[in-house]
Amino acid sequence: MADTPDIWNWEQQGAVTGVRNQGSCGSCWAFSTAQNVEGQWWMKTKQLVDFSEQQLVDCDKSNFGCGGGWPYMAIDWLHNNGGVMTMNDYPTRANYSGPCQFDAAKAKTQITGYMNVTKNETIIKDALYKLGPLSILLDFTGMTYYKSGIANPRWCGTWPDHALLLVGYGTKDGDYWLVKNSWGTKWGINGYFMLERGKDKCGISDWATTAVLPQ
Repeated sequence: MADTPDIWNWEQQGAVTGVRNQGSCGSCWAFSTAQNVEGQWWMKTKQLVDFSEQQLVDCDKSNFGCGGGWPYMAIDWLHNNGGVMTMNDYPTRANYSGPCQFDAAKAKTQITGYMNVTKNETIIKDALYKLGPLSILLDFTGMTYYKSGIANPRWCGTWPDHALLLVGYGTKDGDYWLVKNSWGTKWGINGYFMLERGKDKCGISDWATTAVLPQ
């Protein structure tokens, strides 16, 4: 789009919390969801708040806790079940799910619903700039040992196995997406990676979504 800049990074704008680590719990879907809501809260209030992925792991029975899940379903669950608490009120536990301890009185925000942002990378780029950080799903084949540079996985397909947060894009020896992972700061580039942009790598155009907060 003509009004979309060539380079953008929501982390530099202050809309992205620190990199977290899901450990051995297969809860990337919950991290992706919580951090998308964080971005939406920042877009609405200009306040950066850590929201609880543990609430989703423990309470969202439409997904599978440490066994995986889908961010759009998690956002829908938050919409239908009282909203989302902060990490301070519902702290993260290491590597496991437990009994649901949701307290509706402590919900920081309600969720109106979700919006899918798919079809092609031009639409995703425009939406990322205008709407804030997006929850995405990728086929992460070949990315486990990523260290630096623009990733160009040769064998990834379009069926996803990992949920992440799309925070920016730019050009550095080629066009790239900037993506936040949930494997701690020792992975990749301080917890982030760059993925080749413009060739629909690893299904990036198929699963982008964002929470919608009340006006």
